[in-house]
Amino acid sequence: MDMTATRPFTLEALPEPEASGPLAPVREALLGLVGEYLLDFEQAAESEQLTQAQARVLGFAVRGMSMRQIAHQFGCDPSNITGKVDRLVALGLVERRPDPRDARIKRVVATDKGRAKAVRLCERRTWLSTALGRLESDEVAHVQHALGLLGRMAQKSGPEQKSGPQLKSGPGPKSGPQLKSGPGPKSGPEPEAR
Repeated sequence: MDMTATRPFTLEALPEPEASGPLAPVREALLGLVGEYLLDFEQAAESEQLTQAQARVLGFAVRGMSMRQIAHQFGCDPSNITGKVDRLVALGLVERRPDPRDARIKRVVATDKGRAKAVRLCERRTWLSTALGRLESDEVAHVQHALGLLGRMAQKSGPEQKSGPQLKSGPGPKSGPQLKSGPGPKSGPEPEAR
């Protein structure tokens, strides 16, 4: 990996055969992408005197999400979000409001000041828009398709997710290994988070 080309999120120390297997370059490319994206996000947050976590919470507050929904996005218990929300409340960027349908549910809602800061955060995150702006329209479509596939794979739960990706056998439309894809996540209404 050319360390001057990207700033990866981390480097992997996979055992063989994964370290030199057909998915190793994909994993490396993803770490490079994630590293660049997170660095851009972190620099934007710092420019607005926020931590990366506070900036994320503020982004979710623009949509008026519950504490439980925000915690789900972080992959943690709602109690771990409390301090971040408290700090944003103290800065006048968000408010806690009862859900109009169920007063037991507390929504975190961005104030006007918080919405303005969230807009500035988006405007300051220039790396991705600059990178995507260099692509041809068909390349953008390929990126969108690939990210959609990866997103669906990440949302899957069950044995396939725990055991890792499997290679599809047989020739594909292009040479090289391809990830086996199946049906996306089950659709249907999800219970309201509190």
